[in-house]
Amino acid sequence: MYTNFIFRINNRSSDTVKRDTEAENCSMPSVSQSSNNDIFRFSKQIIPEKDNCLSKSQLQLVLRMEGVRDWLNLIASSGLLSELDPPLPIIPSVEKYIRIGSWNLNRFDLNKAKHPGFMEVICLTILRMGVSLILLQEVSDPSVVDYLCNELNYPSLPHVKQWVEKNPSTPPNWKASCSVQPTGSMFRSKEYAVFLYNSRCGIHISRTSLLEKYQNSSPVSRKSFTRSPCGASCHIRCIHLVIISVHLKASGLRNSQIGKTISEIESLGYLVQAFYETQPSGTHLIIAGDFNLFPTHEVYRVLRKHGLWPVLTGEHQTTLNHSKGRSNHLRAYDNAWLSADLSMSSESTARWTGDSGVILKGLRHPLIPEETGSGANGLVSDHAPIWFDINLPYS
Repeated sequence: MYTNFIFRINNRSSDTVKRDTEAENCSMPSVSQSSNNDIFRFSKQIIPEKDNCLSKSQLQLVLRMEGVRDWLNLIASSGLLSELDPPLPIIPSVEKYIRIGSWNLNRFDLNKAKHPGFMEVICLTILRMGVSLILLQEVSDPSVVDYLCNELNYPSLPHVKQWVEKNPSTPPNWKASCSVQPTGSMFRSKEYAVFLYNSRCGIHISRTSLLEKYQNSSPVSRKSFTRSPCGASCHIRCIHLVIISVHLKASGLRNSQIGKTISEIESLGYLVQAFYETQPSGTHLIIAGDFNLFPTHEVYRVLRKHGLWPVLTGEHQTTLNHSKGRSNHLRAYDNAWLSADLSMSSESTARWTGDSGVILKGLRHPLIPEETGSGANGLVSDHAPIWFDINLPYS
């Protein structure tokens, strides 16, 4: 007999706290990182050794500023800014709508968080998308949220600063909640789930918890998921939602492991059932992330029978090829499934507006190497971010 999932929201709050010593000057790579990159080759004559009375941190800052001059010229000649302008409607989240997103960042670690190319694409994309809350998968180090929040709240990268200056708004207050424990493993590292949100829009995440399967109050030895779904107790204005971030098992080469992917989606059905059995009436449910399977697959009937439906129908790809000339093996894997009370026809005060999409432009940067190592202007991830809008009362 299949056991139920028990929704247990961890009492430990995981809102990020700004760590000044870690987050300061995070916009440029360290000297050791830049020494292996042609873009950041510095002259040893910048400061003669005999006249060098600067501290190590001051010298590092000087070297970083020298590097800025080089890569600013490179970016200016690459047409980056025109590419980083996705055709999205401007929706003021602080008034009537809340835009929610999801993005698999492909092994996003501390080195990438310190890399100006990765950070500029990620932060610019988040700002241009107009999201107020975004779920991030494949984060290997919880401390990267400090860098993300710091850059979004106090821009230091040139093009992030330029975009903010051209699009003035109420000063944001970006925060992040991270799974207290790893959701599972990915290539050579652990994986954490991150919920990044602008609290100025009335968003508050109080708790996060990995959703596990229990039998007779004891954990079952065999996991239902390769990477455990992570639930967050989220309040947006006067609405309570449980938002679950997922990164399901990949189907493998030639779908060699698709059976495991299907099994994990079937387990989501039991998770949804547990949600309805344990959560108070009026609590909405959103499951978003990387499902590693098209939304048209018949296995999703386990979600549809509980009234859930996807915001993306599978007509648009959500995966990307690092090589520009290749167009095969593109998949519509990333999605969000919403509970029936969030449908457009619902009488609930909170409901989907009918607007959703995938960002496919502006995801390259001249400072990001190609995955093949054959050149620059690589992709920040092999997944594209998705978004959808929820109409919420303001009170």
